[in-house]
Amino acid sequence: MIKEIIFDCFGVLSQDGWMAFYKKYAKPKMMDDLHAANELADKGIMSYQEFLQRVSDITGVDKAIVHKMITTSLHPNEEVFDFAKKLSKQYSLGIISNVGSPLEHYFPTGYLDIFTEQTLSFKVGSVKPSKEIFEIHLNNTGIEANEAVFIDDREVNCDGAKSAGLNAICFKNVNQLVAELSKLDVKINF
Repeated sequence: MIKEIIFDCFGVLSQDGWMAFYKKYAKPKMMDDLHAANELADKGIMSYQEFLQRVSDITGVDKAIVHKMITTSLHPNEEVFDFAKKLSKQYSLGIISNVGSPLEHYFPTGYLDIFTEQTLSFKVGSVKPSKEIFEIHLNNTGIEANEAVFIDDREVNCDGAKSAGLNAICFKNVNQLVAELSKLDVKINF
């Protein structure tokens, strides 16, 4: 029986501002350095301010523009949030996200209140798709792996969740999500 539904942040709960920046400014010769900086920030090895400076140094884009594009190009996926609010009446909700700073930087006040547990890569020093980040989340919640379902827009991260024993759904849209959750006997008749 499913007890917790865990969401990815960027690509499920919101548009991914980092990817929008990356697509606009990254040149092939920069990609490895940008990926490395992003991973260091996601793991909490590099602070968010250091990350912004490093990205600015790599791309030549002003640090303020980097920050603005990463944070203000995010738009909550209202359809997903509306559905999650309904799910929160019957299920525990969580977030597992590769991120270099608190999620409150990315969402309007109150949006994250429905989530009882947030496992953020920069706080735990582990990133998806590593099995470890999923195990940390489950340990913090006391939920068994087979009692949780993880939702992400990237198949590789869903594979990571499955390797830790969780159910996983590769998100495309809310209608597809409803259909996949129904297959797991998640009650969606509100």
